[in-house]
Formats: sequence, C-alpha cells, structure tokens
Amino acid sequence: MKTHSYTSFDDINKHLKILKLQREIDVENMKLNYKKSKDYLCPTNLLGGFSSMGGFTSLLQNIVAPLVANILITKLLKKKSLS
Repeated sequence: MKTHSYTSFDDINKHLKILKLQREIDVENMKLNYKKSKDYLCPTNLLGGFSSMGGFTSLLQNIVAPLVANILITKLLKKKSLS
C-alpha cells in the first residue's frame, strides 16, 4: 500500500472519497462474479454443451439434472446437520 502525504483536510477527504468509490466498485464486481458463477454452475448450463444431441438431452437438462442436483444438495445438507 502506498503512503500519502497530505497538505490539507480536503486532500484527505478527497482520497477517502476515492477509496470509498473503489470499494463500492469492488463490491459490485464481487456480486456480479458471484451471479455469473452461480449461473455457470447451474445443472442445465453444465449440460448445455450436449444440446446438439437432440430430444433426450433436452429431457436430461430440464428434468433429470435438477432432480439429481436437488438430491445431492439434500444429502449434503443432512450430512452437515448430523455433524
């Protein structure tokens, strides 16, 4: 981290304002990255590369994958609650 020498309180306030804005930008970037990661890891998106195979893959994406994901999540949550 860089040290600053200030000549007035206005300089300090200006720098604090810049740091606050940078922090807000970083928070918004984290939110966006979280949403993108969450969307990317969705079961239907994970199987998206196989959509060219036809109707069976569509059925798999829309019905089977979310059911399997739900079952796995339920089992993980039960394990955590037992420990």
